Amino acid sequence: MRHRCEKVKLSWSLYLLHFVASIGLMAIVSGCVLHPDPEEVIGTYIAEYGFGTDNLTLKPDGSYTQEIKVKGRPELLRASGTWKYDQPKSRINFSDLYLVPNPYSDEWDEKTSTNRGWASLPVARYFFTRKLRFGPDEGHPFNKV
Repeated sequence: MRHRCEKVKLSWSLYLLHFVASIGLMAIVSGCVLHPDPEEVIGTYIAEYGFGTDNLTLKPDGSYTQEIKVKGRPELLRASGTWKYDQPKSRINFSDLYLVPNPYSDEWDEKTSTNRGWASLPVARYFFTRKLRFGPDEGHPFNKV
């Protein structure tokens, strides 16, 4: 009889462990699946390249400022425009954004200084830190500061 009670205790503890693990997994998965709220995407983001950094600030009024700093150059490349967050698609759409033609290169491309236009970048979170980023499928995502 004693042996049978120990089996019952063990099975209940396993059920409890499975339940807790399931709740934890659902919390993690729902955080990945749910699209960030519009208020969450507002803020400053930085993309780091071999040639410098791209600093992008999304403002609550739907405008943005962009500053690209190239290593070894004193001047900043500045831009401003508008942005809109498409929450169902989890994308940020930009007007008149500087587009880096080759983010994988360590060399600055002079075409960037004239390469401005419309861009649509996906918004996502890092799995463990839950930190926001956009452009995660690009080589150098913009990470929220």
